[in-house]
Amino acid sequence: MSAHPPFDIYFGVDGWMLAMLTAGMNPGTSVVDAIWQVALMGLLRFVSLFYLMDFGRITQKCHVHKMRDNNDICKND
Repeated sequence: MSAHPPFDIYFGVDGWMLAMLTAGMNPGTSVVDAIWQVALMGLLRFVSLFYLMDFGRITQKCHVHKMRDNNDICKND
């Protein structure tokens, strides 16, 4: 129970990256965090594009798999 508890709560490097990217107008917990947010915003945004591309590839694969399974069921009817 401190007087100024940390505002950001994250787990792992992915959580830290997301916290830095979505800092927005949250109160800064330290000068170091503010420097990280300003200095790494472009690089972290670039890295996040690869995360989004990977997630899109996973969802596309699941969609194709689901559509293929639904077509097989319809053909058997």
